[in-house]
Amino acid sequence: MRKIALLNRFKINKNLFSDKILIAFLSLCAIFGMILGLLGIDKRFSFNVDFSLKLGIDNMLSNSFFDVCAKSLSTYFIFMTVIFLLGISVWGFLAVPVVIAYKGYGIGFLSGYLTVVFGLNGFILYAMVILLGAFVSTLAMAIAGAESMKMSFNICKLVSPKSNVNQRMFSSIRRFLTKLAKVLLVLFISAAIDGLMSVLFSRFLSALNV
Repeated sequence: MRKIALLNRFKINKNLFSDKILIAFLSLCAIFGMILGLLGIDKRFSFNVDFSLKLGIDNMLSNSFFDVCAKSLSTYFIFMTVIFLLGISVWGFLAVPVVIAYKGYGIGFLSGYLTVVFGLNGFILYAMVILLGAFVSTLAMAIAGAESMKMSFNICKLVSPKSNVNQRMFSSIRRFLTKLAKVLLVLFISAAIDGLMSVLFSRFLSALNV
């Protein structure tokens, strides 16, 4: 009976940490963060916040393709570094959803800011320049976050003397690094999308006085 209970417990843990469930869960965390970002918008922006965001948007529309790509990649690299470090920590799987939600919060806050400050023109800017790259990068980070949670959970189970994770640890690490490398390639594509959208629509959006 005890053996059956342990097997059932292992199956439950395995199901909870399956790829599809984790990616869906982290996607919901990102959506929740976006909602919080939208709710956090206040029309009474302080001068410093309003000026810095406006300056960032102006730079995005005036910079070259490679400048926009570099700035996007620098942001993605920070998130991916945090996700990687959480993956090799014992309790990192508990913090990964917070990181993904924070990514969603930034997207929601920016979209709300553009709409509140610039109205319809701001919404057009978000939809034409930012939305596609934001969707691709957030989904890619949700996939990376799922792998990070599984890796962290395996490391957490190492503290159990009866765990057989040791036998699978090398393959888990290899899978973790391989998946993160693939996600990085997707993020390069996402950064290229950001740069391309900025270059293609910069003149049109400038005509709208965004």
